Amino acid sequence: MDQPHKWLAKQAGLWRVDGIGPIEEDARLGARVTVYFSGLVEDGLNKPYVAASSNGVSLKIKAHASWLYEFKVGSLWKNGLLAAQPGEMEKRVVIDVDQTRYFPLTHSIPLNGQWANDLLPNYHMGENRRSLASSSFAVIPVLNDPRTKWLVVPASEIFRFYNGASARLLSSSLQGGIQDFIDWDKCDLEGRVPILYVKKDINKQEAAVLARAYISKRARAALHYPHNQLSSTKLNNAAASNSSKSPLVLKAIFPFDGTTQLGVAGKRMLLSNKGNDPQWAIFAMEINHCSKAKEFTRLVVVRDNTPSVTGRTVDISGNAPTSFRAQIDGGEEEDDFFTDLPADQRLGRRVSLCNTNQFSAFEGLEFEYRSPPAEKVDRGSSICVDVPVNSLTFEDGSYSKDAQGNLGVSIFQSQDYLLGRELQQFMQMLAELRQQTVPLNWTIRTRKLNGSVSDDGEDLIASFPSNVGKKRTWHIITDVDGSEYPRKVIWTEILTTSHQYFYLLEMELKAGESGQCTLLLYKVDLQRMDNQFFKELLMLTAIQNRWPSADNSWSKKSYQFRAKKILDQINMCRIRHPSLTKSTVDGLELNSSFNAIDANGWANIVLAKIYSFVPGIE
Repeated sequence: MDQPHKWLAKQAGLWRVDGIGPIEEDARLGARVTVYFSGLVEDGLNKPYVAASSNGVSLKIKAHASWLYEFKVGSLWKNGLLAAQPGEMEKRVVIDVDQTRYFPLTHSIPLNGQWANDLLPNYHMGENRRSLASSSFAVIPVLNDPRTKWLVVPASEIFRFYNGASARLLSSSLQGGIQDFIDWDKCDLEGRVPILYVKKDINKQEAAVLARAYISKRARAALHYPHNQLSSTKLNNAAASNSSKSPLVLKAIFPFDGTTQLGVAGKRMLLSNKGNDPQWAIFAMEINHCSKAKEFTRLVVVRDNTPSVTGRTVDISGNAPTSFRAQIDGGEEEDDFFTDLPADQRLGRRVSLCNTNQFSAFEGLEFEYRSPPAEKVDRGSSICVDVPVNSLTFEDGSYSKDAQGNLGVSIFQSQDYLLGRELQQFMQMLAELRQQTVPLNWTIRTRKLNGSVSDDGEDLIASFPSNVGKKRTWHIITDVDGSEYPRKVIWTEILTTSHQYFYLLEMELKAGESGQCTLLLYKVDLQRMDNQFFKELLMLTAIQNRWPSADNSWSKKSYQFRAKKILDQINMCRIRHPSLTKSTVDGLELNSSFNAIDANGWANIVLAKIYSFVPGIE
């Protein structure tokens, strides 16, 4: 998300999402959620999940259900923008979802003959703990790590990860509006190939989630489960006294049974320790990857091509119809805010893509699109009216007066499974660097920014911002099939035992492009970098068409000012890539994609540079 949340931007300081509270009975059940935040001290970015980082202030926001896509538990926010996310756990966890149990936050739970009084002990939330007492959590045994017995996941995160192929699908699921996407009665199977009859254009990620729901009763139940639970609770409350009413809690279940392997972000915690049998758990604030195998390898999407009326009004007198176009002020970047006002139904919604490969099972999935023949209708020419955009919104569309000029935004996941050779080689070097620094007890993690997950699910991948300027294309990669996406970046964060942070950055290259050096940098105070600082560094890189430096000249004074603001806060140096080892067969050189790199030697070079460049490293 490039633009800030307007109300949250007015709240000074750093804020952590603690959870999604009980849902209120709005005009449409499930349309809005309540998000609870805890305020953090100024340096809370470094240790956001310890009691000492809390400043004792809490707040709540009532937001459209689409915000569940952004307001993830444990995420950190500053100036209305995402500042950081919880760190990825080093080891993936294997679970059997059939052993899942669900509990409210403050419920006592049995754990291998012991009892834990709370699901999140020693996790300071202040007043939010009482507000979130009824919120639902999944507790699941961990099967592949004797040191970690349990995985604790907020139900809101299970819902977001498995149903959130797009923000609109997430919102529709909670509101009970999946029937607006698909006609289940018309859907069919050709062997094991699901044939989906959809009512609107859907992207591949949405199609995959809906196909999974059609072919599996468990998956379809999971898609409808959150809204059905809200409806059932609301119905029961209607006949209950005020003191007996149950809160409208967001609940979710896994869309499959059996075992799977998850990549999660969060923190370890001790739930109970009695009889010398410590019950360690991972609080999985965010799920990043799931390895569950798919049940189909191909799917067909059949679109009812009845013309859409979005963005057009028809004059029944026979005059030419009127279409409406969002008019956004010129400039390379926008400073609009997200508001909670309804979207202008006359305007088409803006699409925001989030690159992901969170479901490895969807890789290689084949799609076929069919459309039944449609009667050609001569609608004549239309009159186009420009509508100035006042703000952005995730809200549903409306023709009301207060909706006019509010441009609706829809977030969609975009499949992204490819990782270029250069980035794969950097990941190999990173694995060697982790091994070499084991005696130093450094924490080496990768972070994501509108990014995805590495092929093995062990690391996170960042991406350049997509909206750098209409005329700027250096940061855009064109794939072999003609599709475009922002360059990927490996954003490596290294934390020493002295609580110093420094970073290694490696960018994706275009075909035939000369290599960019690996960038080693640290903030002058050796503190943690937040998402917005990193995003601005990438923006300057895209404007300059290379890693920026103090020696660069800039085409605009505003760019020069922004560059100085960033570069004055960091020290950085470039590390040249080692030479590739040419691969040959019978004396003939193979294609460059076969060339190998000495990952261990590269790690030695990087480590030596760290010692010589980063202060205080011994």
